[in-house]
Amino acid sequence: MAGIVGYKREGDRIDWVETIKGKIKKRNHVLFSKDCDYLQDLIALIKKQNHKTMALWAFEFAEETIEKLKKKYPNEDRPRKALEVTKLWASGKVKMPTAKQEILKCHAFAKEITSQE
Repeated sequence: MAGIVGYKREGDRIDWVETIKGKIKKRNHVLFSKDCDYLQDLIALIKKQNHKTMALWAFEFAEETIEKLKKKYPNEDRPRKALEVTKLWASGKVKMPTAKQEILKCHAFAKEITSQE
């Protein structure tokens, strides 16, 4: 783990929670690098999966995230609309330009959030 710049160490392991908290505090937009040690097990698991499995997992994760956002922002519907149209795109029912419009609206909402979720 030597040579990893900007990561706090605790004994022989990287204290990734403190590292990420520091990045959030600095308002960094990129919290993880694909090369970081603590993502390697997840990356190996992802590489073993097919695209359908990964898409279903991503949709499930997005659902959980949207539910959390809905509690904090009850009148905000851009994340839900983006997920719905993305599912339609994944199933071949709409074209990417249509999905992209809703995705960009959701992205705009994410930029508007002042606190980290």
